[in-house]
Amino acid sequence: MPDSNTKSNAMGDKLVIPIPLSKETFQHLQVYANKKGFTVAEYLAKLIDDSIHFLQIQEKFKKDVEEWKIPRLIEAIPTDDYSLNVRFEGGAEGKYDLKPSILKGGVFSALSDIEFFRKISISENGDYITWPGEIDIGADSIYWDIDFWGDDKW
Repeated sequence: MPDSNTKSNAMGDKLVIPIPLSKETFQHLQVYANKKGFTVAEYLAKLIDDSIHFLQIQEKFKKDVEEWKIPRLIEAIPTDDYSLNVRFEGGAEGKYDLKPSILKGGVFSALSDIEFFRKISISENGDYITWPGEIDIGADSIYWDIDFWGDDKW
């Protein structure tokens, strides 16, 4: 918004605000504008529009991240059927079945030993579950794949 020392004129749907620039800055802008096929005024307007658009995207992205933020995992209890009873900060809880992953083999095949399976721990910030030997599962994977129980308890 223009201050009391700045004059502005409306041109169509555009607001024209004088911007004081040093001669050197103006020359640099002329070079960049010419390379892009714009006048200095058009180039500055594009830079400002792009900046505002970028900020809106950043704000939207920040909002989306907050909306989709995975709550912190606070409890994971292994069961004898190779699933985990899990609870997240905020009250979400459910059952995460690891049998399909264990049966596929690979890194999760070590979990087929029930004693090893029970050696789970939750990372300090609650963003994954881990077993010895660098086997881990992200809280986001668990959160999106659990069968929620709602009000039911374990």
